[in-house]
Amino acid sequence: MRMQLGNTTIGLVPMSAKPFHQGHFMLIERAATECNEVYVFVSLGDRKRSGEVPIVGSTMDMIWHRYLEGIMPHNVDVEYVKVPVRAVYEHLGEAEESGSTSDFAIYGDPTDVEANFPPARLVKYCPRLISAKKITNIGVNRTSTFDVSGTRMREMLAQNNKRGFTAALPDPLSPKARGEIWSALQADIVDQS
Repeated sequence: MRMQLGNTTIGLVPMSAKPFHQGHFMLIERAATECNEVYVFVSLGDRKRSGEVPIVGSTMDMIWHRYLEGIMPHNVDVEYVKVPVRAVYEHLGEAEESGSTSDFAIYGDPTDVEANFPPARLVKYCPRLISAKKITNIGVNRTSTFDVSGTRMREMLAQNNKRGFTAALPDPLSPKARGEIWSALQADIVDQS
């Protein structure tokens, strides 16, 4: 069911998605169902944190282009950016400047959406869109999609839990693609050792 917010509803989905999993995919599917167009803003920077397995941006770039872009709903456009949250603000700023009459829905984890897109900050960047009630934040709990986190996915990589990891990858991926994604991310762990 499409959101009835106006003539055109544009979904904005910022994510680092390191790695991308079924929960991310279901969030995008929801946005694609509720909106006319969806822009997914993905960071391809490296994720290297103490105590976690590294996720290398160039590997995620390969995974996105080889496996993930092809499973996206037809009305979804994936944009590769440095900072996904900033890209949403830039997109909204361009809409503000152009006089867009579209409605915008920002999707993500409820805590992330609330922290990154509070009304006080949005009004600073796009006062006309906010005063016209053209922006809606849509927090989606992972329990309503697929209950896995990026942290859990990285833990499964570190624990060499191939079965759990590949089971949490997006449903449309073939078993072969799941295995190849696992192998690519495991190779990065070995390279960093």
